Amino acid sequence: MWAQIFDLTISRSTWLKDKAFSPGRWAVGYPYLYVMYRVLNETHPKHILELGLGQSTRMISQYAAAFNDVEHIVVEHDPEWIKFFTNSYPLPVNTRIVRLEREMVPYKEAKAVRVFKGFNEIFQGKKFDFISIDAPLGADMKQYSRIDVLRIMPDCLSKDYVIMIDDTNRSGEINTLKEMEQCLVRNNFAYKRGLYHGEKNCAILCAEHFGFLSSM
Repeated sequence: MWAQIFDLTISRSTWLKDKAFSPGRWAVGYPYLYVMYRVLNETHPKHILELGLGQSTRMISQYAAAFNDVEHIVVEHDPEWIKFFTNSYPLPVNTRIVRLEREMVPYKEAKAVRVFKGFNEIFQGKKFDFISIDAPLGADMKQYSRIDVLRIMPDCLSKDYVIMIDDTNRSGEINTLKEMEQCLVRNNFAYKRGLYHGEKNCAILCAEHFGFLSSM
């Protein structure tokens, strides 16, 4: 069902030229691709941060290629995957890959959570309109997972912010999503939350005036 909805939504896209995707398993699923397309097409973000190189990159990089004023940064840890991906799928000049190693750090009651090493130092103080979170690996993280963006919130959010996080059917991502919401509340950020269910679940947190994104 999600595949059909996605295909119908992108069928007349003016900027998404290559419409062939391979979602599922370790990659994002059709619900994620559908919501992401709507975010890009209807909120027109200029500063995009993406955690995890993959199918979502194929979409966002086409958006970046169509609009010269867009800055798209992808964070990835695996040099072999970066080489394979970029050899088969050349990226536009305004898409930049930042390779960061991974490390384990404590967070609250969790003794070890996998994060990108040096992420805070590189991105602290930068603001983004759209943040896509599908890395680092979180399948084995039971308490918290993918907390990199959480650790620099809310300073990393522009006024017109949208955050997407994949795999919110898993306990680690669920708990991280709750922590993000608590951070927004503490800092008086009005927001809306949207949950999208499929073979893999995903979630969206967005500025209140983008509330339609939570109910598409």
